[in-house]
Amino acid sequence: MPLTDKALKAMRPGERYKGKWCAYDGHGLHIDCKPKGALTWRYSFSSVGSGGKGTVRVITLGNYPEMSLMEARAAHAEAKGRIARGEEPDLRKAAKLPGRTFGEVADLWLEKACAALSDGTLRCIRIHLDRLDPIRGKDIAAVTRHDILGCVEAPVEDRGVSRPLTAYTAKQVVTVARRVFDFAIARELVGVNPAAGAVAGMESHKGGNFAAQTTPDGVGRVLRAIDAVEGNPVVKAFLRLLPLTLCRPGELVVARWDEFDLDGDGPVWRIPAERTKLRRDHIVPLCRQAVAVLAELRPLTVVSGYLFPAQGRSGKADTMTIDAPRKLLRIAGIGPDVQTLHGFRATGSTLLHESGWSSDIVVAALAHQVGGIKGRYMRSTYLAERTEMAQWWGDCLDALREGRTVAKVSRTRTVAGVAS
Repeated sequence: MPLTDKALKAMRPGERYKGKWCAYDGHGLHIDCKPKGALTWRYSFSSVGSGGKGTVRVITLGNYPEMSLMEARAAHAEAKGRIARGEEPDLRKAAKLPGRTFGEVADLWLEKACAALSDGTLRCIRIHLDRLDPIRGKDIAAVTRHDILGCVEAPVEDRGVSRPLTAYTAKQVVTVARRVFDFAIARELVGVNPAAGAVAGMESHKGGNFAAQTTPDGVGRVLRAIDAVEGNPVVKAFLRLLPLTLCRPGELVVARWDEFDLDGDGPVWRIPAERTKLRRDHIVPLCRQAVAVLAELRPLTVVSGYLFPAQGRSGKADTMTIDAPRKLLRIAGIGPDVQTLHGFRATGSTLLHESGWSSDIVVAALAHQVGGIKGRYMRSTYLAERTEMAQWWGDCLDALREGRTVAKVSRTRTVAGVAS
């Protein structure tokens, strides 16, 4: 009896269907539900060897539900027709159905394999996938390593000037391509991964810590350069707000206005768990200086719902890319070897510790992972202490901007709130 969509939806990998490990649709088409693996469409047929002896051969068509019943029957008919014409069944051609271009498989990978990633990570992945646009419409089984490397070797336009991708970005793009092909192999859409091993032959990237100013004079120079630079006021607001909040740049660039509570005596920004690195809600107390920046920014962007909506007309994202504030920082004369966006967190951590603030409070403010037994059982967020520290930090940055000396806090706070 032919299969139905209702029967397929009731099937589960590792569970027998009517007492058997496979269910037959007819004419050799069946779906396996073995104890390990996915629900897999297969086609069994008889083949006569050179000695005249008949053998049963099986080809895999795809997995359910990625390949529907209708698609499986179409792939089965194609393979059956090739066999009838005396041709060797070609799995790639038998399974050539809608959703098999590189772009369509990449979209399916994003939906199935990347759903649990943070918004910031997904945003980076989509930017890297944009670099692979030249192969998006190509049959994924026909994509070669040369095609992939051609995408990252092509220059990109930056303010009317062509420049190559950095070694780091190029490797990230190729890594995303490799992950898409790994996904395609797992779904039996392709047999080889042309991006595998490609990174090994690419230009090496010099790693290291994010550049950051950690002396009062150095921080003051950076802040004054940001104040003096001319540029988009929305992008400039990002550069002013980032050091005040000490959050990750990827968290701030996608921030929404409805996450901010600016009324009352304790203004805060609540970052939802799905957007944080540690997958838990994080509350950022806001100092007076941060609230002032937000008050200037609000009339410019509140209609969009985002603090930093997309600039220009690309239409590929709701918010601006992290490249916008990075470029404005360079225009201000602050090179990547002097201060990076992520480096503001190192700036804050260093100066706060040196000024006498407890490591527990600083780590909580940075939303860092705490290791060992302490990390397992310590659940305090030190919100009251962090609120006080946030205002001290805002005043500290004002003093450094003006070249004034910053006094250390009178005591170092501990978990119990007593002097150490």
